[in-house]
Amino acid sequence: MIIRANKLLRNSIYIIALIFLTMLNTNAQDNMGIGSKLDYLISLHEKNPVVVGYIIPIAKYYKDKEMFTESIEWLIKAADIQPENTDILFEIGLLMSWTDKYDPAIKYFDRILKIAPGHDDAKLAKARVLSWQDKRSEALSLCEEVIENNPEYIDAYELKARILTWEKKYDEAIEVYSRILNIKPDSKNARMGLVDIVSFQGNYEEAVLQYKSLLRQYPGDIALMNALGKVLLWQGEYEEGISVLEKSFELDESRKETAELLSRAYLWSKRFEEGIEFQKRIIEKDKDNFQALYNIASLYEAMGEYDQAVSWYEKARDIKRDDPQVNAKLGLLYSRTSKIDQAVTSFQQSLKIRENDVENLINLGRVYSWQQKINESIELYKKALGIDPLNQDAYIGLGRTYLYDGQWDLAKEQFAKALEINPLNKEAFSGIARLKSLMRPSAITSYKYFASRNYSVDSGDLSGKTLRHEFSETLSHNFSSRLLSEIQYRRILEKSYEDGDRVYSIKVNEYSGYLSSKLNKSLQLRGKLVAGTYKADSDFYTLQNSDLISGFVFLDYFRDKWDMNVGFIREPLFPVYEGDEIWIKHTNSYGSSVRYNQTEYLSFFTSFYYKKDYSAYKRNDYWAGFDYVLPQFKKIEFEYFFRHITNPQDNLHSATIIYTDDFDNLNFFSSYNLEDSSLFDEITQTIELFFYYDVKDNVSANAGVAYSRNLKSDKDEAVEINAYVSYRF
Repeated sequence: MIIRANKLLRNSIYIIALIFLTMLNTNAQDNMGIGSKLDYLISLHEKNPVVVGYIIPIAKYYKDKEMFTESIEWLIKAADIQPENTDILFEIGLLMSWTDKYDPAIKYFDRILKIAPGHDDAKLAKARVLSWQDKRSEALSLCEEVIENNPEYIDAYELKARILTWEKKYDEAIEVYSRILNIKPDSKNARMGLVDIVSFQGNYEEAVLQYKSLLRQYPGDIALMNALGKVLLWQGEYEEGISVLEKSFELDESRKETAELLSRAYLWSKRFEEGIEFQKRIIEKDKDNFQALYNIASLYEAMGEYDQAVSWYEKARDIKRDDPQVNAKLGLLYSRTSKIDQAVTSFQQSLKIRENDVENLINLGRVYSWQQKINESIELYKKALGIDPLNQDAYIGLGRTYLYDGQWDLAKEQFAKALEINPLNKEAFSGIARLKSLMRPSAITSYKYFASRNYSVDSGDLSGKTLRHEFSETLSHNFSSRLLSEIQYRRILEKSYEDGDRVYSIKVNEYSGYLSSKLNKSLQLRGKLVAGTYKADSDFYTLQNSDLISGFVFLDYFRDKWDMNVGFIREPLFPVYEGDEIWIKHTNSYGSSVRYNQTEYLSFFTSFYYKKDYSAYKRNDYWAGFDYVLPQFKKIEFEYFFRHITNPQDNLHSATIIYTDDFDNLNFFSSYNLEDSSLFDEITQTIELFFYYDVKDNVSANAGVAYSRNLKSDKDEAVEINAYVSYRF
């Protein structure tokens, strides 16, 4: 009895303090702005930090501003002072449920029920949250418990009826609404609930008639007008639906549900600009109206104007930085507009609030896979499937991630699971077809033409030229995701002239084999062996050898943002003149390279190679540079590197701008490069264009041209033409 009396006394003091402070704050508001009012309340709290009556108005201020996170923080301070004050605990649970923090909300309602086991409001609030979590059987049990304890608690009946309606147990829901009408014959909510069931059953015409009948009894009732407008929209009666909703809005412009329904009506009827103007009128009166800003963004998104949509979603986020829905929308649009880092941040922010939101888990998993964050992507897809085991989108995303990572068996397994859920899933069929195509052998037939012209520095006349025709046939086969093999035949015909005389002509036949093997997730070994046969004619020289073995071997290492390799290269060196003889020689290179991908837009790279040729002539070759992709326009990339070569000394600076684009089945690549050489005192410009065209699913044709020219006094130039046809069996 004494404990109960103390609780009652404490709650009474709390209520009296709140009334007193509300009066005090009303006077304060008359004499100061909103910001000053908050400062005033906080100053009262700082002077008396243990007085709950000073904390509650601050929490209420934030609640009224819909800054629920801040409101919760202040209420928790109050609960720390009065841990058994059920009113404070209930308010915390309520606000947490509004911000989708369902599990923490339930913990606060359970805490109340430990203090006061018969607290029906806490039971019903918990039931409501459980119903939002689709734990409807538990929610119904709590409703029954409240009804048994308080047979005339109308709210409990209404929640039970709504849950039964969501479960499509319409007969049981009708029975519950009928019980409400027996208790309260004039219950408008029960009568509306009965009409809602008619509309949910698809009988829109009858529902419209009944809503109109109710409106004649309750003229100007906004909830009824909104319900009528909603069903008219479902019918496709946009004009009448919009008319009803506009009248509802005129009656109460602060009703968010009405503004949201009107926005949806303008969206569904494709009256986008009219909808935008409607929302802008709301913003003129309330510039911080979150929902209006959000609705404008949604309308721009529907119009396909993603930049405008992003701009308005960002304005909405500035009002509610923790809103999960606006962050999720921004994440999607950032990913569509190639702003990958921003997409990740937005999805992460959304998941802080809704940590079990399956759609956001899938979206973030997809973006992580684009960033090559394979483990993080897989973890998110698996979490989504843990929540929703029948989500086919999660299986598709997981399958694609395994495919990107070369885990083809696991990828096939996920696509198959998606087909078990939906045998008509096109993306699953496409994924399996992609896997099959990767396992099929492919052939590439190519032709390359190269011509260079050398000009005399003194006279500017043509002094020499080289012409080369190159044909190749390549067969490749993926034995698995970890083992790629390739064999190639290449034939080269090259002629070189100086002052009109043929210096040499050479015919080359090369046979090569290539093998690439993934040793584990981080290591890859690849190598190529080339056997070449050379035949040459010359007006001045004789060829002294005709065979050469060349090739390379590399060990690659990939880890997080790092790509590294070490390797050996043996290359043919032709022509080598010794007296009146031409030789086919070689040069050997040993070295390593490192690339660091700082962000998805910026990478740095460096390499060092030690070179030694047939005559023990030695050179060192150093590279360092970076490449940068424009975040706002990822089709443009810049690359710069500095290269230093010894024996003889040469410093080179190279800068390139690259532009890529795609049009249906056609991909386009272009680049412009300037390279400066200190040894030869040259600045060479190179322009390159390349096109890739998918003729069929298994056939593609590629063609390109590159043109180089020295911009200084020596006007040497070169042109190269490439053509490829790829066929996958």
